Amino acid sequence: MDIDALTDDDRKQLAKDLAAELDTGLYGNRAVLSRRQLLTLAGGSAGVAGLVALGVDPATAQSAAGQVGTQSSPEDVFAFDLDVQGTLQRDLDAGGQAISNVGSVSTAQEHRTSDSPILIGSDGRREDFEGADPDARMDAALSAATDGDLIIAENGAYSTDRIISDRIRLLGSGGFEGYGSSVAGVWTFDVAVTVDNMHLQADSSAEFVLNGSAGRLINVAGPSSQMPISVSGDNNTIVGCRGLDVTFESGADGNVIGLCATTNATDVSGSNYIGPSIN
Repeated sequence: MDIDALTDDDRKQLAKDLAAELDTGLYGNRAVLSRRQLLTLAGGSAGVAGLVALGVDPATAQSAAGQVGTQSSPEDVFAFDLDVQGTLQRDLDAGGQAISNVGSVSTAQEHRTSDSPILIGSDGRREDFEGADPDARMDAALSAATDGDLIIAENGAYSTDRIISDRIRLLGSGGFEGYGSSVAGVWTFDVAVTVDNMHLQADSSAEFVLNGSAGRLINVAGPSSQMPISVSGDNNTIVGCRGLDVTFESGADGNVIGLCATTNATDVSGSNYIGPSIN
């Protein structure tokens, strides 16, 4: 093969094909890593061991995986002596590939506070929210949410009515059956939403209204009385719940309820499935 006759695209393809066949190790000032070795480099002391395993001498490995920054904001920087600085490419071939862009990895750990919901975006973002009370903070989280996001509710009580129109997953914190994230207002879900581990407060106007289709209620509880759930959408699933009074409204179709304790269900339209453990 005449290398000089190859086009730039041909060279890139050839390099990619060869990289998949190479054993892990050092090739000049470039390192070929397996996925496991790359993950090994994610911790300071483990980073030294990972570099040594690649054939780097211990002294160079200790220097290359040294910690920089301040005590309150440390950063582990890996392989800067191996000419591998920059931004890590996220997609790696299973056979490993030479990496010339690694950069720094922050050791600061994110933590959740007890007075804020947490939004985990479908794009990987993570947000906390400020506000005077749980309702204000939840409203801020819902305003920031888009389809596919997860909101972890704080361990507190929500008293206001709200309409949710994004296809999100809402996960309660704390316990089940009367403890943890609780709702005292009417929450209307106009689209497919998954609600997990939330409870409806007794002696309140709490109610879930499912207008959307293909939503799910999981581990939702009315702690001491049967709390109303109104379903007018189609193909929703209610499972693992307790203490609910579910009504499938006229026109609702293909909804399913099952594996729920002390729960009543009424099928006005007659085209929904009510499991044998209900009523």
